Amino acid sequence: MCRLTIIFCALIAGIAHAQHYYQPDQPGHGLTVQSVGSGYVAQWHTHDGDQQRWFISDVCAYGEPCPAYAVRASGFPAVNASLIDVGTITLIPDGDGVILDYDLSVREIGCWTLPGPLPPQCRDDDGPNRSLVYQQGFDASGTVSLELLVD
Repeated sequence: MCRLTIIFCALIAGIAHAQHYYQPDQPGHGLTVQSVGSGYVAQWHTHDGDQQRWFISDVCAYGEPCPAYAVRASGFPAVNASLIDVGTITLIPDGDGVILDYDLSVREIGCWTLPGPLPPQCRDDDGPNRSLVYQQGFDASGTVSLELLVD
């Protein structure tokens, strides 16, 4: 029994390998990379100066452009949540770190497009306000270098 447990744990450790990266000069930004065979799945959280953003990738190969997704919901709480294509990311190993190249575009979501009940971002001092913006649009491309935090 003990021997089977050790073998099972060794197999799981070999399959489920993740690295966590960060930008020392950018608090609130980070990247988790989960190994999948010779490829990866990435989860990138970043802040655009206005709000936190989360992006995920498909299963991808290092050095090749990879589809990136965000979550879209048609209400609050997340009713009918689905993934939306927002562009591409490319991960390039760089010593102990990783270079993240990205080209992303997320459309703005207005409170007027959401079914009720409205989330807090769609309220002002007088109550619900459908003229407000629920999620700001986000268009960005560039390259960031991230350092290994946890392997």
